[in-house]
Amino acid sequence: MSLRTELKAFEEGLSITSPFPLTAQAFLSAPDRDIALGNRRAVFENFPHAAREVGQLGEFQEHFETVRVRFTAYDADFDKAIEIADAFKAVFLNAMAYQRVAGRRLNSTFDYVIMRDEPNQVFESFDGRPGWEMFLDFEVFRTVVAP
Repeated sequence: MSLRTELKAFEEGLSITSPFPLTAQAFLSAPDRDIALGNRRAVFENFPHAAREVGQLGEFQEHFETVRVRFTAYDADFDKAIEIADAFKAVFLNAMAYQRVAGRRLNSTFDYVIMRDEPNQVFESFDGRPGWEMFLDFEVFRTVVAP
């Protein structure tokens, strides 16, 4: 399973209760823009950057991967959409903090993952929806399986 697939599953497990109960949808890149906006109220998009292999450390291979996580929210009431974006940002950051405390693993698939989120920024998507984005740097150690 790839890092982005793990991240997608992680994001799809997030939900908020205020301003109303809502779960997120997540995509490995930008979702199809032809889907009605009403069907995409809380959306995570994960854009990869080039993975860099650092080297071999005993039985482990070490890789660095950066993923740009972008979240957008939609509601007919723009202020409500901003509330949705803010609520998911808080839930996302809390869940990431919990991952750090819980052995720095993302769903326990990888041997070791370090997440360093850089300062996040607010943005407005091309269709005027509010949201935020941040870059996550992952240091991934995978066990090398002998041939």
